Amino acid sequence: NRGAIAMERSALSRDPDFANAWGIMGYAFGNIGEADSALAAFDKALRRPERLNEYSRSNYSAAVAELRGDLQGAVATLDQYLRQDSSKQWTHNNQGVYLQRLGRREEALASFRRSAEVSPFGPTQVQLSNQFIVLLELGRLAEAREVARQMKGGLAEIAPGQIAVAAGD
Repeated sequence: NRGAIAMERSALSRDPDFANAWGIMGYAFGNIGEADSALAAFDKALRRPERLNEYSRSNYSAAVAELRGDLQGAVATLDQYLRQDSSKQWTHNNQGVYLQRLGRREEALASFRRSAEVSPFGPTQVQLSNQFIVLLELGRLAEAREVARQMKGGLAEIAPGQIAVAAGD
């Protein structure tokens, strides 16, 4: 995330109105817990509507709602966009994150699965991890094991332990 911030700042030094550079910085700041900086970056992106497509505008608006504690608003914003274009994997994924935080786990799982379905290169490790965690929360351990078989790296290494804990083992 720090690298992304540096890269976007470099891009902004050449074009201060590059709205998506501001938006990417917003996500990076949000990922490292710097909510005020994230909100400021998203605000700068959204103040350049002529430089944003509907996809970016919707996702940045949802991120702002989430940062302000309005998870329902974030979900509603993404619902509205997905009614127009349901092909964007990260919109489905982000909607799943917001739904999970609201405790709407079945809906979150459906969003995470849809995200993987529309991904042009198959499910990413983020999408698999999100599905895995929700399945654990739902107590659906057999399905969690199936998802874990597709995971790689550190996530795959800790998955058996997480399943054992969820099973009370």
